[in-house]
Amino acid sequence: LEGLTFDQIGVEVATFWNLSDKVCAAMNPNPSEPQNTYDTLGYLKNVANFSNKLIEYVCDERDIGGLIRQFGEVLSLSTEEAVERVNRTVDASEDISESIRYGLSKLKMRSRLRGLEEAIKDPKAARKKKAQSEKAEGGEEPVRAGGEVPEEQGIQELDELPVSPDKSINDFIHDITETLMGPFNLNDFYINLLEGLYRGIGFDRVLLAVISVQPTRRVLVGRFGLGDIDPAGIARFEHDLAPSEYIIPKSLKTCKDMAIPPNAPDAFPESLKFFVKDRTVYLFPICLDDKPIGLIYLDRKKGRPKLDSNRIKATRLFRDFAVMAIRKLRSRKQ
Repeated sequence: LEGLTFDQIGVEVATFWNLSDKVCAAMNPNPSEPQNTYDTLGYLKNVANFSNKLIEYVCDERDIGGLIRQFGEVLSLSTEEAVERVNRTVDASEDISESIRYGLSKLKMRSRLRGLEEAIKDPKAARKKKAQSEKAEGGEEPVRAGGEVPEEQGIQELDELPVSPDKSINDFIHDITETLMGPFNLNDFYINLLEGLYRGIGFDRVLLAVISVQPTRRVLVGRFGLGDIDPAGIARFEHDLAPSEYIIPKSLKTCKDMAIPPNAPDAFPESLKFFVKDRTVYLFPICLDDKPIGLIYLDRKKGRPKLDSNRIKATRLFRDFAVMAIRKLRSRKQ
């Protein structure tokens, strides 16, 4: 392979795989401009080259202005249109599988695209925000000016969240990803998953519940838990899923993630009001093919910081791991 470029190697591999001539031609990293409006191969080469470079620029948080100046006229494309098309691509890709969603999450595509959009609208404000974000990297979401601050924030004493001092969120994600690559016991996997949520992201309680179909009703029952909850408390966690206005059945029915502020009226049945008292509750349904099979319940004591956007994304990723594990075990049985 000495003397070959990565592009040449790519073309050789594509040829070996019997991919079409157009696919091989589209791998040209420095194509000429189309000769005329009917030069479809020329346009294909430029679209492929522009798309590859655009994704690289977005992932590296580089200014795409020069790229648009190079390709914008040829492809009749503005900066806003380019960002919008990447957004639509991410939307479509996330719907394909949890694995792709995981990869996009690792690349932080959503946050990078939002940063690009903000930079287009207000470059000065975007630069200031980026500088503040880098300065506060690794911390909780700051309280914004004019934002609502919990009444007890200045006087209430809270114990430290059980965040691991020696393992980051990415360490837990790496461990779980490795587990998914080989054989595993589902119950052990669930426990490791909850530990990642409890000690990696930081909650007071984390609980995994499953839907039990009984002769006369469907009910959500606690299965595993960590934190400020004992085995008896896990066993007592139960919620009838008959149609109602309560928040858990709504979350499961719609397969929507939800955050419930402390002591929200009529959000939970009487049997759970003591359990959720003075807690910010987060619900992350576990759904297969848009059908709920379980729920990850998490909470933080009133007065603690709310989850910032990065931690919400990480929590969703852990939930997606649960879905991937179930899919993998089901595929083995088929």
